Amino acid sequence: MTTPPVIHRALKKQSKRMQPGAVLSFTKLMHPPAKFGRKPRLIGLIELDDGSKILAPLLSVPAIGQRVHPRMRLSHVTDEALRVYEVAYEALTGVPAPMRVFPGYILALTGPSGVGKTTVRTLFTQMFLDYTANVPILTTRTAKPGDEGEYVYTDPHDFERLRRAGKIVATTHIPSETERRQYGYRAEDIEAIWRQGK
Repeated sequence: MTTPPVIHRALKKQSKRMQPGAVLSFTKLMHPPAKFGRKPRLIGLIELDDGSKILAPLLSVPAIGQRVHPRMRLSHVTDEALRVYEVAYEALTGVPAPMRVFPGYILALTGPSGVGKTTVRTLFTQMFLDYTANVPILTTRTAKPGDEGEYVYTDPHDFERLRRAGKIVATTHIPSETERRQYGYRAEDIEAIWRQGK
């Protein structure tokens, strides 16, 4: 008996997703889309055993690098009373799972100007000095009072040269009427912090 191509592809896709993996990061959605109910949802970025990465619900708060295993669970019920299931991941209790070793972690604080990112960063780093360090921000803007040593200044041509060479791992451009403002993080700065064990 042959399987129709559509069913074959669906089964292949499901078996690909039904693999164990390791948690790379996770976050909690405090206000998920309406169809998922009102409870916060824990979502993880998981690297599956075949090397692919997926976003999926987590059934418990994991540790970064923890091994997780898939299982089907009820996601929600539609207005037409159809039950929709999803693949969610959980750590199996009583089963030893080796922890993955990562070179280091990055905690990113995001938000508009003036909300207190620098204040939180400063306090966090002071409280956990043995474990954390600030990554200097490479920028093309001019120095300003109150920068507190968080920036490394360069010109736009050098910034672009480093970006094209792949030496800047994240960049952003903030519009300005007076100067070309680009910001980024150099891979070598992050790796130097990881080498310190922070």
